[in-house]
Amino acid sequence: MQNLKKARDYVSQHHVASDTRPRFHVSPPVGWLNDPNGLSEFQGKVHLFYQYHPYDIKWGPMHWGHQVTEDMVVWKDLPVALAPDQWYDQEGCFSGSAVEHEGKHYLIYTGVRKQENSSGQIEVVQDQCLAVGDGVDYKKVNTNPVLTGNLLPDGFSREHFRDPKKLIEPILGLD
Repeated sequence: MQNLKKARDYVSQHHVASDTRPRFHVSPPVGWLNDPNGLSEFQGKVHLFYQYHPYDIKWGPMHWGHQVTEDMVVWKDLPVALAPDQWYDQEGCFSGSAVEHEGKHYLIYTGVRKQENSSGQIEVVQDQCLAVGDGVDYKKVNTNPVLTGNLLPDGFSREHFRDPKKLIEPILGLD
């Protein structure tokens, strides 16, 4: 959680004033934004997440930025939702989905890490992870990663096993 707190503190201290940002376009409070994802409705608001590097205006370790709207025109910044702070997402929290289930908001995202393979080479591994929250604060589940690239058929790349979509029932084991 240290990286999440650090990111939230940094954004709070360095954000660009909202009156100098685009009025009808999602923009980050500070830093880099790409890959909008997780568009979902929860508690009467539309939530939008995006890959986010708060510390620079170029690519870096990806977090999940978070904004909400009630009218699809005016967007409000919310605190950083995810930060790369676990062994399974130490290189970044990449794109995914968001869905409401039984009053909770679930974020399904790609955790990125590096590991040594059987040949001694360092490879990038991407697995699917899950966080659950209340619309502002999200906690990564203890069983992450919930879906690993080990399940891929031979010849498929674990480096490109990303961008999960709304498969909430299979991930949670629901009927």
